Amino acid sequence: MKKDKVLVLVHGFIKNSKDMRSLASFFEHDYAEVISVDLPTTFVSMDVAVTKLCEVIENIPKTKTISFIAHSMGGIITCRAIHKLGLENIDKCVFIATPFAGSVVANFGDRIPFYSRILKPNKDLIVTDKYLEACNSVSAKFPVGLIAGNKYSKFNLLSRLCFLNKEHDNLVEVASAFAINSEDRIILAKNHTKIHHDRETLSKVASFLEKGKFVN
Repeated sequence: MKKDKVLVLVHGFIKNSKDMRSLASFFEHDYAEVISVDLPTTFVSMDVAVTKLCEVIENIPKTKTISFIAHSMGGIITCRAIHKLGLENIDKCVFIATPFAGSVVANFGDRIPFYSRILKPNKDLIVTDKYLEACNSVSAKFPVGLIAGNKYSKFNLLSRLCFLNKEHDNLVEVASAFAINSEDRIILAKNHTKIHHDRETLSKVASFLEKGKFVN
C-alpha cells in the first residue's frame, strides 16, 4: 500500500461516483485512500463541478501525493482544478476517453431545442480549444497518460447523425482524446461507456501509475 498517496477518481457527464466503481475496487488496496467524488455534472455548468472538485482536493493534506484517474468530461474537470489550485503534490494523472477538444456529439445535442439549457455541461463539451492551455499546463508539470477508445457500432444512430466518420468510441473522437501532450498514450478497442470498466483498461492504468508507461 502507498501510505503517503491518495487516488482521486473523477467521473464524467451525467454520472456519479458509482460509474467509477470498477476503478475504485481495483485500486482500493493500493492506496492509503481512494476518493471517488460525486460532482454536479448534469444540470449545472462545468465550472460548478470544477469548484466542487477543488473543495475535495483542498481537504487532502498537502503532505500526501495525489494521483488522478478521470473518465470523459472528468478529465477536463480534473485538469482545470489542478490548474486553478496550482497544485504541486501530483504524482500521475490518467485520462480515459476525455474530449479535450470537445465532441461533435455535444455540437449535435446543442442544436436540439432546450437540450443544453437543461443538461448544461453539454454546452461546455462542444468542439473547442479553450481547455487546451490549462490541460497542457498540467501535462507539462506532471506525468499524464491518455487512453482513447476506438470501438463503435456502425449501426449506432447517434454516431451516424453526428457524422462521426473519424476514429471514435461512439461519443469521443480519438483525436480529441489525444489533443493534449502526454507522457504516453494508447488506443484500446473499447467503447465510451465501458472502457473504464474493462479489465484490460484497468491493467493499463495500473501500469502507468506504477511505471509511467502503458506497458504490459
